[in-house]
Amino acid sequence: MHQKASFFRISNIENTETMTKYYKNQLTTIELPDPPPYLFSRIMNRIQAEKQRLALRRRFIVFSIILAASVMVLVPVLKMVHQNLVESGFIQFLSLLFSDSAVVVTYWQSFVLTLLESLPAMSLIALLAVIFIFLESVKFVVHDAISAFKPNLINN
Repeated sequence: MHQKASFFRISNIENTETMTKYYKNQLTTIELPDPPPYLFSRIMNRIQAEKQRLALRRRFIVFSIILAASVMVLVPVLKMVHQNLVESGFIQFLSLLFSDSAVVVTYWQSFVLTLLESLPAMSLIALLAVIFIFLESVKFVVHDAISAFKPNLINN
């Protein structure tokens, strides 16, 4: 005998067939309660809300990556714009506005055309594109962070 054996043992387990019939009969005769009528719609709403939350989290991750990339690209683009402004002479023409404003006022039409001609348009377009991408990704990241990570307000 086992040293931690119980004093109460079932010694006659030969009649298992009648036991299974008895339990099957008992389980089939049990009346299950009807689920409430709102349960199905509540479950479907919860599934839909979780799908939307998952989509928002994915979008949050994508726009977070875009935000990080735009921040990393912003510094080289700013350096490129500064270098192109110096190379084109735009900064020297602009400094003429502060050093000799009487000449600028006299020849203002020529001065404006000279400024526009020396303006590095492609560099500025690249800078504006990076700034636009940065601001749009900030907008989406903030919106998705608020929506995707707010506490669950659906009753369980």
